[in-house]
Amino acid sequence: MPGAGSGSDTMADEAALALQVFHAQGHAILVTDAAGLICAVNRTFERTTGYTKAEVLGKNPRLLKSGVHDAAFYDDLWHTLRRSGVWEGEIVNRRKNGETYTERLTISAVRGATGDVESYVGVFSDISHRKEAEARIEHLAHHDPLTDLPNRLLLRKRAAAAFGQSKLSRRQAAVLFVDLDHFKDVNDSLGHDAGDFVLRDTARRLAATVRVSDTVCRQGGDEFIILLAEIRTPEDAGSVAAKLLAALEAPFSVGGNDVNLAASVGIALHPDDGTDLDALLRHADAAMYAAKAAGRGRYQFYSSEMNARSSERRIVVSDLRDAIEGGHLGVVYQPHVEPRTGRIVGVEALVRWNHPTRGPLTPAQFVGVAEGAGLAAALDAWVLRQACGDARRLHDAGAAHLRLVVNISGIHFAHSEFVGTVENILRETGLHAGALRFELRESVLSGRNGQAAETARRLDALGVRLGVDDFGTGYSSLAELTRLPIENLAVDGALCQGLGTRPADATLIRAIADFARVLGLSVRVKQVERPEQAEVAATIGCDAAQGFHFGAPAAFEQIATMTRRAAEATP
Repeated sequence: MPGAGSGSDTMADEAALALQVFHAQGHAILVTDAAGLICAVNRTFERTTGYTKAEVLGKNPRLLKSGVHDAAFYDDLWHTLRRSGVWEGEIVNRRKNGETYTERLTISAVRGATGDVESYVGVFSDISHRKEAEARIEHLAHHDPLTDLPNRLLLRKRAAAAFGQSKLSRRQAAVLFVDLDHFKDVNDSLGHDAGDFVLRDTARRLAATVRVSDTVCRQGGDEFIILLAEIRTPEDAGSVAAKLLAALEAPFSVGGNDVNLAASVGIALHPDDGTDLDALLRHADAAMYAAKAAGRGRYQFYSSEMNARSSERRIVVSDLRDAIEGGHLGVVYQPHVEPRTGRIVGVEALVRWNHPTRGPLTPAQFVGVAEGAGLAAALDAWVLRQACGDARRLHDAGAAHLRLVVNISGIHFAHSEFVGTVENILRETGLHAGALRFELRESVLSGRNGQAAETARRLDALGVRLGVDDFGTGYSSLAELTRLPIENLAVDGALCQGLGTRPADATLIRAIADFARVLGLSVRVKQVERPEQAEVAATIGCDAAQGFHFGAPAAFEQIATMTRRAAEATP
């Protein structure tokens, strides 16, 4: 009959269409009978699992099991499926080649007219890439990008668990605050790439020293925090700290240069020194500063007295910021004298701070604090502006030959905005660029720091001169120093103490002076305090000298009087 034939054709077309849709699905589909044996799979299933249709027909889907899930997982799956007819969730399965993958799976029970289950249909998609991306994001959220160590967020989670466990076990936990000593010298002299290498190597050494159950965290900069999850006695924490210090004693090999660093470690104990992470971090930080004050390269346990010192340091930072902003600092000047003639050829600007409650403070008491608090640039700029203005007044008064010498923080010097600051100050004060010389430690001017070298070249183009301060105490290469626009070497005062009494010291400084002359550099000796030192300095060919023998640091008015009298005495 025509109608029957037409209906048969329609059913065949619908079946063909259903089969096309089944295989065209982007999701993998697996169909089993009521007994759970596979009776159909689509092509996406074959691509996803690596199994062909012929290989899985009549088999149980457990052939895909990865072994990641336990029996309880599958018991719960089947309990839910029988109760509600549907189970949906994530499951880890295994491909034919043995590779595991994560899939998002929905299993539905298909019931017949009698209500009995006739088959099960599983529809799933491979979400491994999405899970990997989520895992990467989760990792980045909890780890330091430079060292791959846990960050403060992950440390806080682990600390909460560790403190809870130590309470149950009635044992202690410990927080160690580790700070690298003189790490800024690495960045200043070798560049930030070298500094990053040292930080990564430090992270590796610290992690290799502690237990798997402990946590090494990078706090930021050159600061690291170590959480010792469970210790029996405080001595255990001290023992770990000693091992950490020993691990950091070996030189860091950076681009063919051996860099020697030490560290200072502060220790705070849970629950004796605090019951939460924030308190323990504050106390470990205070103990770390106590270790630095005691000589660096050592560890120190927290004591309640340290809180006062830590609070005092914070007050000093706050007061120093106010002093810089309010102009409550002072600048004194020490003359640089030509030892053969006694003629004043320059003045060195030295910052002073007369604290309103603590009285006069030496630079040693606050310059390091300024660098640690990020105030170095502001402090340098204030001193430079004041000194350039005073030097311009000296020049206007008839001492145009005087060279102004200013010491600058290596951190500030390597900053990209430093030259712009100098240009602005010279423009404001009217001081000629050639009258200004910056002196920095030789480690800063070693030529291996790309930004510092660029700053040196830009200053030279501007007309500003550069000199090396405390020459003879750093680890720079003399060959590298010759490539930079340097005009003066200021010999470290410790090398000058024996002038007049120890012939070897005079021989050493004479060699430095000879070396400098070959390179077209001048030499100044420091800390000349006795007449015989001045006499030897003149004899061996030093171009300038400074020290109490020639004049102590003095206020601008006194220096102006000295230079005026010197000018009047000159024929």
